[in-house]
Amino acid sequence: MSVAQDLGFGVWRIELLDKKSPYPVSGYLVLDEEKWVVETGPSAAHGQIVAALEEAKVGLNEITGILVTHVHLDHSGGAGLLAQACPNAKVYVHPRGARHLVDPSKLESSARAVYGELFDSLFAPILPIPKSKVVVAEPGGKVRLGKDRELHFFDAPGHCLHHLFAWDPKSRGIFSGDAAGMFYAHAWEQYHAALCLPASTPTQFDPKAMAQTAQEMLDLDPKRIYYTHFGHTEEAAEMLKEMLSWLPLYGERAVELYKKEQSEAKVANFMYQEIWKVAQARGIKDESALPGLHFDCNLNAQGVAAYVKFLER
Repeated sequence: MSVAQDLGFGVWRIELLDKKSPYPVSGYLVLDEEKWVVETGPSAAHGQIVAALEEAKVGLNEITGILVTHVHLDHSGGAGLLAQACPNAKVYVHPRGARHLVDPSKLESSARAVYGELFDSLFAPILPIPKSKVVVAEPGGKVRLGKDRELHFFDAPGHCLHHLFAWDPKSRGIFSGDAAGMFYAHAWEQYHAALCLPASTPTQFDPKAMAQTAQEMLDLDPKRIYYTHFGHTEEAAEMLKEMLSWLPLYGERAVELYKKEQSEAKVANFMYQEIWKVAQARGIKDESALPGLHFDCNLNAQGVAAYVKFLER
C-alpha cells in the first residue's frame, strides 16, 4: 500500500500516522536540487518516511534537510532517528526549539504528562541530535533548495512560542505545522465539508497570536496549505478563514466556561458538542468522518485551561 502521494511542484505527502487513527499525522517531501523532509512525526512513523523515500526513488543519503515546524513530539519526535539515518542532513528548527532537539529530556517529560500510557507506543525512542547537525531557522530567513526554489521561514506563535511556518513560493504553499489549525481531511473527502479547527493544545496557546499568524499567512496569498494534521488543501484562504471563525469558541467561550467551572472535562465536552453541531449542519452524518475529534477536544481543553492560568498569573 502506498504511503506517499505526489502533490505536484516537487511536493509529496507522506501518511505518517493513518488519517483514520485517533491522531493522524502527515509529513512531506520537497524534492528539488536539494531534497528535504518536512515534519518527521513521532519515531513510530520512521518506517513510513523510509517507505515514502523508496516510492519517490530518493535515498536516505540524498536528504540534505529535515525541517520541523516546532518541537512537539508529534512533529519532531522522530527527528533524531531520521537524522541518524540521513548522514548528509541538517535539521532546521525555530530558535526556541533548537536546544530541545539536542537534549529532548524536557520534551519527553512534558509529553508523558499529556499522553500518559499512549506515550511509549507513539513516541519512543526520542534520540538527541548532535548540535553540529541542528540549524536555527531564523524567522525572516530563507534557504535555497534549487535554482527556482527557496523556503522562507516565518515566526508563528499562537499554538506555541517555538513554532515557525515555511512558505514555498514555487507551489504557493505553506507548510503550516499546527499554526493554521487541524484540517479534517476525511470529512472533506467523504462529504466535501470543510472543517479546520484551531490547535489549542497546552501549554502556550494564545488566540490573539494565532489570529495574527493566520493573517500573516493570508497576506502571502497562498494557494495551498500542507497540514501536519492532516493532509493538504488547495483552498488555502478558505481554510484559514474557516480556522479563524472558530477562534471565538476556543479563545472566548471555552475560556469563560473554564473560568466558571474549573473543569477541563466540561470544556472538552462543550467544545465537542459545539463542533459536532456545526459539522452536522454542514452535512457530516457520521462521527467517523472526524477521527480523533474527542481526543483533540480533550487536548485542546487542556490548552484552554493553561491559557486561563497564564492570564491569571
